[in-house]
Amino acid sequence: MTPGTFEEHIHRLLELKSKKKFREALAVGEEALRVQPDHHVAVALVAGLRGRTGNPEAGLELISPFLSNRPLSVPMALAYGRVCLSLQRSQDAIPVLEQTLAALPVQQLQGRYGIYFCLGDLYDSIGQYDAAFACYEKANCKKPVPFSQEACIQHFNSIITAYRPQLLAEWGGVRVQPPRLLFIVGMPRSGTSLVEQMLDSHPEVQGAGELPLITQFAESMPSILNTTRPYPECVSAVNRDVLERFSGQYRDYISSLSGGKRYVVDKMPGNFRFLGLIQAMFPGSRVIHCRRDPLDTCLSCYFHEFNASQNYSTETGDLGLFYQGYQRLMEHWGTVLSLPVFDLTTKR
Repeated sequence: MTPGTFEEHIHRLLELKSKKKFREALAVGEEALRVQPDHHVAVALVAGLRGRTGNPEAGLELISPFLSNRPLSVPMALAYGRVCLSLQRSQDAIPVLEQTLAALPVQQLQGRYGIYFCLGDLYDSIGQYDAAFACYEKANCKKPVPFSQEACIQHFNSIITAYRPQLLAEWGGVRVQPPRLLFIVGMPRSGTSLVEQMLDSHPEVQGAGELPLITQFAESMPSILNTTRPYPECVSAVNRDVLERFSGQYRDYISSLSGGKRYVVDKMPGNFRFLGLIQAMFPGSRVIHCRRDPLDTCLSCYFHEFNASQNYSTETGDLGLFYQGYQRLMEHWGTVLSLPVFDLTTKR
């Protein structure tokens, strides 16, 4: 690595990590550490990636020289908490994270939320469930985007109303081109990542991660159609030309990711909202619908730190309402789609 590229390597590491390409990200991180071995953010990132790739002992070894400098920074504390969790050493990490939390300024909200989520996992791992839930409640005080239960109900109702059998019959299907597409959908925390990993291990399958393209197409649909009606109310104005154009753009993009393999997997769980579009644009595709016990699913969402797009996950009542909407929509798809959808019940 040439001098002066440390920041570029960290940027690349974060990009790969966001795509869940942990081994590639680790290799980039190790290179960055050769230039700045004491950079606490780089140390934390690499330690965490060592844990994610099956070597938490090496992650702990990397962090250990920094443990005497208390309180730890937020990235270092979180990395320490995660590797200790993997090594069943939660009792060691809890006081360290509590100390980091106590030293954080009240206004440093993002760091506090991250520490609370990690402490929740640590307490949960040793059976201190009341303490764990209290941490998750504090972590979920963050409201990145206000959630409206009324708007949520209306959204699901609008999709069900818009996608009538007559509309889907009028659309038909666009021309099929290789590679073949596999869509993994479902609620977050329902096992979609594990299923993608299993499929990606097949020599003819390429996992592409969570692609936002179909969501972006739906959001841009009103401007494409030059209408003031939002999605999904505007789908009645969509014609084959619009579907053909987007289908071609999508296929051009994933062809660059396929590595020449026969199948490509799009693992965006929220694509369950767009199965009507997927049937019309990719008639040769297949869908795997991951299902998990509703209580396990919702609690796992509540215990997980999401971005603003999952703003329903910070309140248990909101979570339950969203889950009911998702369930109703999947039942609707089952009555109107001819697209093959395989229901896979997972346990995590």
